[in-house]
Amino acid sequence: MPEARAAGISRGRTRAADLAAPHRGVRVPIELDASAEQRVAPLLGGARWFSHVSAARLWGCPLPPGCPAGAHVTALGRAPRIAGVRGHSALERPSLRLRRGLPVTDAAATFVALAELLPFDELVVCGDHLVHDPPKLDPAEPERPHTTIARIEQRVRGHRGRGARAARRALELLSTGAESRPETLLRLLLLRAGLTGFVVNPDVKDARGRWLARCDLVFFERMVVVEYDGDHHRTSREQYEEDQRRIERLTDAGWRVIRIRSDALFQRPEEVVRRVSSALAR
Repeated sequence: MPEARAAGISRGRTRAADLAAPHRGVRVPIELDASAEQRVAPLLGGARWFSHVSAARLWGCPLPPGCPAGAHVTALGRAPRIAGVRGHSALERPSLRLRRGLPVTDAAATFVALAELLPFDELVVCGDHLVHDPPKLDPAEPERPHTTIARIEQRVRGHRGRGARAARRALELLSTGAESRPETLLRLLLLRAGLTGFVVNPDVKDARGRWLARCDLVFFERMVVVEYDGDHHRTSREQYEEDQRRIERLTDAGWRVIRIRSDALFQRPEEVVRRVSSALAR
């Protein structure tokens, strides 16, 4: 390891038991919970960057369970050959950004690259995350949205490679209002069942114009609200109490609230469709 020698680090130190060797020529503290990207970063150099699933992780996309943990690296010309890395090649350097100090493809290019790897619904999930325009910015992530539907459309229009068809289809379904992976999957489930006409995460007011709540999916004409209940509703007492107050305000104002738990969404989707359909038919 010439770099270590130049820095005055002895051969014995690089072989110490408290260091792990995730890749040839790379040493990290064994207790460090480094991501695949952090472990590979020292090997990048100037003509390599993170792309595909690695770029999605660095952009904070909610990837599906079981998504491969290995790093994806793209290089100019020949695809890199690094153990544990999926290499890709590019004819020219794309628009790059820094995320957590690491070079990644910009958000729109990341969406297009994911179209060749992810299941269709998960592609929409990542797209929703990248274009999400929150009503209140998180101080830890002040630059939102990461991209816009218009920028993604521009990239998709010029893409002729693998995943082009999926990218075009997913583009038509993107929403700037979706706030989580389950919300997006719930929305797609209802759309496939023909249950359209809802608005994503709007403010709901009573007949006098007073604010009641901000809700996941709202059928204004039928006065039906569909809410996804994640684990935070169960594990946080404060969140649970606030949810109960929200539901009381809505029901007192004449709204029907359908609450969907994760086991129903992921294991019994037909039950979800039936419950929402029944509420809309009343």
